[in-house]
Amino acid sequence: AYFEDLDVEIASINISATHSHSALDTQGVSTGFFTKLALAGVYNIFGIDASYPGLEKADEFKSHFINESALAVIDAIEDMEEGSLYYGTVDCSDIIHDKRDLIAKEDIPETAVLYFVPASGSEATYLADISCHPTSFSASNGLVSSDYIYHLDNYIKANEGANFMMVAGALGQLSRDIEVDETGLSEWEAMGASAKTLGEAFARLILGGDYSEELSPVLNVKHRDLFITPENSILVLACEVKLVNNKVFVDEDGNAMMPTEMGYVEFGNRVGFALFPGEFYPETFWGTEITGNANWDGTQWQYGSLFESVEGVDVYCISLVNDEI
Repeated sequence: AYFEDLDVEIASINISATHSHSALDTQGVSTGFFTKLALAGVYNIFGIDASYPGLEKADEFKSHFINESALAVIDAIEDMEEGSLYYGTVDCSDIIHDKRDLIAKEDIPETAVLYFVPASGSEATYLADISCHPTSFSASNGLVSSDYIYHLDNYIKANEGANFMMVAGALGQLSRDIEVDETGLSEWEAMGASAKTLGEAFARLILGGDYSEELSPVLNVKHRDLFITPENSILVLACEVKLVNNKVFVDEDGNAMMPTEMGYVEFGNRVGFALFPGEFYPETFWGTEITGNANWDGTQWQYGSLFESVEGVDVYCISLVNDEI
């Protein structure tokens, strides 16, 4: 009703998240494990939907996250401008590596960048599809951080006065590879320096890209919701006892099913983005030629590259969008 009052037609609304290992958790994976395990049976028997004792703050954060996202959508609609949209790619492989040593640097796919220039002359916007985990902070740290993305955003604002948006690409097992001088720094200062060095390196590459290819004003969008029958019984159990907040349904034959959704957004009949829940693996998206025909579990992925799946269109992956964020 809000958008109808504005006389604006919305093709789709997509919410994406970064994948920082030092971010607040939106699925409940790492909160109150033993509390949830102890109370899950009781809550399930009596059909109690209330928060587990001691975990109210986690649910409060999720509600805050949802509300702020809704407000951000409204702000974006109210701030829309006409302008031109450009497309380019950037080679970031020098500062990314595959932690499994399956993908050589020369086979790490290029980063897609959309560059929007408002007709009014106001701030431009870069949107980059980066396939690199924000994991500058060690797994044991207790601090909350947006990692390198904060510094990437700040560098672009400071050096070009432009806005920046990052979406997570096919980043499964892809992480940073950059030299950082940690001389005389404490543990926390060293992690901060690592995040800043990487963020500014990405920013320089993005700002140095060629965005001369203008896209025609054509937008194609398709979404599909689907139910998945998971083969991993541990995953089903984790959901049933609410160790994670995913919904699990049971069909008439007693099979557990998990709802999710996928999507596809295409600009100018030239560049498309496949929208996936969770963390997508690069070889699953780009084809296993980049890993010597080995998939993450050692088997050969039986499908061709999704990058080449639409004729005449470069298709990229966005992970952690619209579900499982």
